[in-house]
Amino acid sequence: MLKRILGIFLALFGWGLFFYPEVSSYYQTRYMREYVEEFQLENNGLIKSEDKRYKESVLYNNKINEEKQNSFKNEWICTQSSVFPQWSDDNRLGYLKIPVMDLKLPLFAGASKKNMACGAAVLGGTSLPVGGINTNSVIAGHRGYKGSLFFKEIEKLKCGDKVYVQNPWEELVYVVESRKIIDPYDIDSVKIQEDKDMITLITCHPYRSNGKYRYVVYCVRDWGINAEENNVGGEIPFESSEKEIQVEKIFRLICGTVFLCFSVFIVFRKGGKA
Repeated sequence: MLKRILGIFLALFGWGLFFYPEVSSYYQTRYMREYVEEFQLENNGLIKSEDKRYKESVLYNNKINEEKQNSFKNEWICTQSSVFPQWSDDNRLGYLKIPVMDLKLPLFAGASKKNMACGAAVLGGTSLPVGGINTNSVIAGHRGYKGSLFFKEIEKLKCGDKVYVQNPWEELVYVVESRKIIDPYDIDSVKIQEDKDMITLITCHPYRSNGKYRYVVYCVRDWGINAEENNVGGEIPFESSEKEIQVEKIFRLICGTVFLCFSVFIVFRKGGKA
């Protein structure tokens, strides 16, 4: 009986290794679908020129640009939603869509632990995602989170790829202009760039490094101009994480297979006692 119980436990463990990421991704996808439907319903028919939230957001963006983003100084500010004009009680700003990554993520104000666990977040002290010259919404996401992808495969984004931001009033289209690896405390590299309408995607690098560096993707508003490779500050100076991500997938597959086969052997081997 003990061997049979052990075999069943190992089988369950093996199945878990196989399917946990897929199950987690399924629930994340379902949550995203429900989030999008609810967001679209709540904001259906809004006209930005008539919405107080939009006007306050433009004023806020202009103010932080004029002040040279003086408040954007430390990690604590990045997590705060209170520095922004309030769009909703739960800090919803809209959602982010990246076709080349087959990704949709809820978008929140302030990179708090709660917001980052649910999707991507605009760092406090950076621009709100409403577009406009001299704006840069810095959007942070985990490099994978509890089986869900999030920004895990951000290296799939190449110059010229499109990134979409849906806010309550419209969809904004951006195109990847450049990529860069920076130090976690290099704030100047993600500040507003003069005369540009931008969003900047940021996540940890390398993969599973616990935030040793930051992988940054600069995106400019798509005005129909083809973007060319332009890595700010030169080539990306660190090894890609794509190999590590693939090794992790293979390791999970092998371990899951071994545990499944071993558990089947224990339970069904000839001469085994129940």
